Amino acid sequence: DGGVRIVGEGSLFLTGLSMQSGGQITVEGEANIITNGVVSGLQGKLGVSGAGELKLYVSEQIQLGIQDTIGSDDARKLAIFYSGTQDVELGIQTNFKGVVYAPNATISPDPQGFIRGSLVGKRIVVDPQAFIYEDPNLGEWDAGMIGEGSGASVRDVLAWSQQ
Repeated sequence: DGGVRIVGEGSLFLTGLSMQSGGQITVEGEANIITNGVVSGLQGKLGVSGAGELKLYVSEQIQLGIQDTIGSDDARKLAIFYSGTQDVELGIQTNFKGVVYAPNATISPDPQGFIRGSLVGKRIVVDPQAFIYEDPNLGEWDAGMIGEGSGASVRDVLAWSQQ
């Protein structure tokens, strides 16, 4: 299988989280990763298996690569909380299943990618060819930090406009 496995519960504090081309990280417990940035190359994999759950707290940069696979079969298992202001790059033809909460940033999903979950941002730019699918599991999810103080749940749309 190869790659890095994170097993058990706990928190990791990393300067950066980087996956080289074909790199793989699998979370098998309840993990919190606090980092400045997440960057991946071609066909990187960040997965959550079994009863695992990953909360990623990112302060400066999210830049996914080409044809990455991020998340698991259940969007509740991956939540990315981004406090930075740079655009969130979900990667070209990336398969992403999870939640991205980036209240200060623009999120632009790739039109050839697959997004199943929820995107919350200052601005979300969706190409007419792009698809974002809601994961039905999110209706049962305690979003924790996402709804604190705002009164909003993952399913609420706080503002909408079309150009």
